[in-house]
Amino acid sequence: MTRKMAVPSATKADIDEAVGLLRESTKADLDEAIGLVRSDLKEDIGFVRRDLESKATKVDLESMHRGLALQIERQQNEARASEDRMVQKMSSLNSQVMQAIDSFAGKAQNSERAMTLHGRELTDVHVGLREHERRITALESKPGS
Repeated sequence: MTRKMAVPSATKADIDEAVGLLRESTKADLDEAIGLVRSDLKEDIGFVRRDLESKATKVDLESMHRGLALQIERQQNEARASEDRMVQKMSSLNSQVMQAIDSFAGKAQNSERAMTLHGRELTDVHVGLREHERRITALESKPGS
């Protein structure tokens, strides 16, 4: 925010009074008045200088802009690297899960095959047992046995 210096507006009466004072003033009075004006001007100049020093220059703003741009680029690179690490880790975990599923599926298939073969063997044993029972029954029912 800039500070505007108020410019006093003088009326004709003010000017007449100042002229009257000048005519009545001695050299010492005028020197003192000039000194006060100089002192006031130095204070005002000091204030303006401090105010200007507190403001950022175009070079300062460009430097800050470059710094921010570099920081944003670094953050984006870190985010990309982090994303890449996460993708690799997820891929590795996915691979482990798929291997576990494949292993389990293989064991389940083997188990199913074993159950099927076991069922066939039981059927064959039952069929053979019935055949033996039939033959024994036939032998026992023959006269003279």
